[in-house]
Amino acid sequence: GGIWLHAVSVGESIAAAPLIRELLARYPHMPITITCMTPTGSERIQAMFAAPEYAGRVQHCYLPYDLPWAAARFLDRVQPRLAVIMETELW
Repeated sequence: GGIWLHAVSVGESIAAAPLIRELLARYPHMPITITCMTPTGSERIQAMFAAPEYAGRVQHCYLPYDLPWAAARFLDRVQPRLAVIMETELW
């Protein structure tokens, strides 16, 4: 298990970048999985962490938490030791 950070979309992804970089510095042996729910958030995350120093340390995937089975499967696979949710967006 590593660190999981959820950012709903592009704005939260940008806001989370300094925190993610600090987590990478403080916990160099823990991978970080960043999730979001929008294509623009995904594009921004991938652009911000495309540099070679992030290879193997930062990964991205979508997490539609309005599908409980998908969220449960994600948590079973990633088994995060630390979870950070930048903002919840419940409708």
